[in-house]
Amino acid sequence: MNSFIGIANTNTTNLAVVAPGIAQALLATGIGLFAAIPAVVFYNYFQTQITGYGSRSEGFVGRAHQRDLQAAGQGSVTAYGR
Repeated sequence: MNSFIGIANTNTTNLAVVAPGIAQALLATGIGLFAAIPAVVFYNYFQTQITGYGSRSEGFVGRAHQRDLQAAGQGSVTAYGR
């Protein structure tokens, strides 16, 4: 916005008019990337960890259920639950 205001005030588009606004925009972009990149990395790491815990707990529940059915005398359980 500062660049556009400077252009409007001076009626020219030389580098001296737009440079401060460009510098501010680049600084804001750098700060945003400094915050966003680690956030994405940590999000992906924690998402992978949570998915792993979910897979392990599903496997545990499946094995426990199969063990309960076998203990109840229903024999082996196939993939179709028969």
